[in-house]
Amino acid sequence: MRAVSCRGGRRGEFFDLMRELKPLLVSIGGADRTIYEDRSRPNYLMEVFRFKDDVEFTAFDDKFHKDRKIAAIYALLDDIVEAEKSDFKIFERRL
Repeated sequence: MRAVSCRGGRRGEFFDLMRELKPLLVSIGGADRTIYEDRSRPNYLMEVFRFKDDVEFTAFDDKFHKDRKIAAIYALLDDIVEAEKSDFKIFERRL
C-alpha cells in the first residue's frame, strides 16, 4: 500500500497520472489495484495492490523497478505528493 498526501490543488494531476500509469501497471501484473480516498483527511489517498502470493508480488516488483516509463510517472507523482505525509507499507494477509 502506498499512502500519499497530495499538495493542495494538485489532486486532479494525481488522478491524471494514475490513469496514465494504469495500463503500464496492468502490463506487468498489477491489474488488481485500487485507489481509496480517506474522506477524513483531505487529499489523502491510498494506492493498494493485491497479489495472490509472494511469487506474483516478486515478479511484479522486479518488473516495476526496471520499467523506465513507470519510474518517470512516479517521479512526476513525487512532485505532487508531500513526502513527509506519505508512506509505503507492505501488508501480508494469510487466510
